[in-house]
Amino acid sequence: MSWAWVRTATVIVVAVVLVPLLTLHAYLLFWFYPYLTYHLRPALWLVIFALTAAGAGCLVFGWFCRHRSAWWWVWLPSAALCVAASWPFVARL
Repeated sequence: MSWAWVRTATVIVVAVVLVPLLTLHAYLLFWFYPYLTYHLRPALWLVIFALTAAGAGCLVFGWFCRHRSAWWWVWLPSAALCVAASWPFVARL
């Protein structure tokens, strides 16, 4: 029995939750870019951007590594952790 459909379904469920959040982060970074870079707060922009990029990267790796049997699932909690870690910084916007 192949478990590929379970892995694919898991990645899709996680993506349904995380893609809107990552899109919101990208929108907020684009919207507040002038405020964050010209008002002496570029470190906040860099932290949010780094966590958003890391979350998107982990989600992409989770999608492409789902056919492997061992470490495919590690990328999904990593993506969720990156998104969760960025919320206190997004709340400062």
